[in-house]
Amino acid sequence: FLNAPLCAAALKARPYAHYVTDCSGQERDCLWIRLEHWQEDAEPLWDHLGFRLDLPHCNASRRASDYRTAYGLADADHLGVLCREDIERFGYSF
Repeated sequence: FLNAPLCAAALKARPYAHYVTDCSGQERDCLWIRLEHWQEDAEPLWDHLGFRLDLPHCNASRRASDYRTAYGLADADHLGVLCREDIERFGYSF
């Protein structure tokens, strides 16, 4: 998947910020919620809304929960190049 030219180009060309940036180049985000940090990241949303949402974990994968086991060293390096901006923004690492 990561090595397919069209997928690699799409990942590199469209970091998450792209989807919340207006035509003048200004980001219009005020809250990022990472699924892997759902409870912590959603707290400001709950405070803003004045109530909480219950989002159960459905359709759980049978794969190992540690995503790093799915990548060899070369793929991890390649992903680091493709998604550098998002990795830096969210503090991800291998």
